[in-house]
Amino acid sequence: MENPPVKILLVEDNPGDAWLLRDLLNRAGARNFQVVHVETLKAALHQVTESEPDLILLDLSLPDAHGLETVTRVRFSAPDVPIVVLTGFNDESFALQAVREGSQDYLVKGQIDCNLLVRAMRYGIERQRLLSDRKRAAAEIQKLAAFVRFNPNPVFEFSSDGALSYFNDAAQAMAVALGKKHPNEILPLEAKTIVQECIASGQSRLRLETTLEQRTLSWSFYPIEACHVVHCYAADITDRQSLEAQLRQSQKLESVGKLAGGIAHDFNNLLTIIYGHASLLLQAKQGSADVAGCAKRIAMAAERATNLTRQLLMFSRKQPMQPRNLDLRQVIAGMVKMLKPILGEDITLQVEHGPGLPVVRADQSMMEQVIMNLAINARDAMPSGGTLKIRTATKSQPGNANGHSLETGTDAVVQLAVSDTGCGIAPEHLPHIFEPFFTTKESGRGTGLGLATVYGIIKQHNGWIQVTSEPGKSTTFHIYLPGSEDLPDASTPERSLAAAPRGSEVILLVEDEVALRELLRSNLESCGYKVLDAETGVAALAAWMQHRDRIDLLLTDVIMPGGITGWDLAERLRADKPTLRVILSSGYTKEIGGQEAALQKGFHFLPKPYRPELVAHVIRDCLDGKDARSCLKTLCG
Repeated sequence: MENPPVKILLVEDNPGDAWLLRDLLNRAGARNFQVVHVETLKAALHQVTESEPDLILLDLSLPDAHGLETVTRVRFSAPDVPIVVLTGFNDESFALQAVREGSQDYLVKGQIDCNLLVRAMRYGIERQRLLSDRKRAAAEIQKLAAFVRFNPNPVFEFSSDGALSYFNDAAQAMAVALGKKHPNEILPLEAKTIVQECIASGQSRLRLETTLEQRTLSWSFYPIEACHVVHCYAADITDRQSLEAQLRQSQKLESVGKLAGGIAHDFNNLLTIIYGHASLLLQAKQGSADVAGCAKRIAMAAERATNLTRQLLMFSRKQPMQPRNLDLRQVIAGMVKMLKPILGEDITLQVEHGPGLPVVRADQSMMEQVIMNLAINARDAMPSGGTLKIRTATKSQPGNANGHSLETGTDAVVQLAVSDTGCGIAPEHLPHIFEPFFTTKESGRGTGLGLATVYGIIKQHNGWIQVTSEPGKSTTFHIYLPGSEDLPDASTPERSLAAAPRGSEVILLVEDEVALRELLRSNLESCGYKVLDAETGVAALAAWMQHRDRIDLLLTDVIMPGGITGWDLAERLRADKPTLRVILSSGYTKEIGGQEAALQKGFHFLPKPYRPELVAHVIRDCLDGKDARSCLKTLCG
């Protein structure tokens, strides 16, 4: 492919000289040149912009400019176009001045032949190309230097002997942030050896970690073989490591929570059966005192197992909640009498409340559980006595260690702080204290669920918890909960349970656990109810088709085999018969899409495990149309 012609701007006011130059160009090969001829400097400057020539042949004597001024003005308008000066004076000093002003060569009129003209033009073009390349290279070097200098990440350069030869502003800033004056003071101790090894082997050394002023720094060394230097990039990875550790901890706790929830669900079915049969033994009029004693011990063991299961559910955030507008000051006041005998005489209990404390939307029994667990944990940390301080205060979205804030109706966050003057927590134990079954206590002095339960409850209430501890001196748990501008709810008196109420209605009982289904059927029939039972949702639908008009109430477990859940079954039967009363039963409310959703549907809820004498009260309340929430309060209060 033929090269495009060289575009030449000829600036010459003498027609004879202009004709001569054109003739010389034609003899040199007219096809390789494209000439534009102008006679004034003004026209030349216009053509520089319009035609973008590859070369300018410039006469130094024009009607509107003379001498070196001509070169200066053309060079200003066309800084990258080569200029060959045409002069009638064979004066080397003048020619040198022209070159200094920006021309690439000069030709003396009267001494020009075609070869000389072509050589001068080619020399001018080549010389200008070299100058342009040099400028571009210099600009590229400046750009790269600026990239390193203004890089927000610390950059270092080491010479072949391991000496620090360069560092950027970010490296200096890192040194200052770590309390040092010079970047040399924060380098790894083995930096010199690493540099020499990199140059000798040509291999990089990546992600070397060092610790300085409780910060973790990561270093990567890259040999630049052509220059015999090593470039090094550093980063403070402390915060990233902390976030990664928090993510791993969160994932681990989430996995344990799922396991705990599944185990607790199965246990609740078994505990309900144990409760029921122990209750039947206790209610039997015949039998020895030994049998009654055994039945009481079975019931007590079931109660302890229920508490353990409840803590597992609280940790896994699947425990049914009864949220109310609570004044934490009143909750703590109600706990003081209970805490003092638990703490003992050698531990002083102090309570302090900040002014204007907002209410919190929380489950009272769960908040009491939090305070109790933290108090017992503090007691065990003070075997020789000490002080337990419980404080409340109002904070303005203080932000937690992860940078989160609470979604509240106001800017206020309620802080509950529990402090002790005990032995503190060792730094290596702090990351694990909220893990279930982790304990530093001696065997037999704890399940390892106390703090795990606290963690689960606070997370279930959309709050967070922080711990500060100084080994040998003290520990403080800071709990943050969303505040509210609402007024505290009035306390609801507990209902004393009399003998199980009786009835004659027909109940459709759906439960896949055979032993539990048989126990419930026996108890309900002893109270006068007529019971139709089914093992699955499919069997329940078949019973419904036969006895629809007779059935007054549906009592169903939530999770069952066969593809139809208790929730699905309840909605189908309620749609077919709007007057049907419904009680859903489950070990935790997540199975039914949320306890609150069930209550809003008008369904009653029966949390497992439950004592048999309570079931009859719930059924009677449901059949009589009493409020589902107050009924649930009786069961969980």
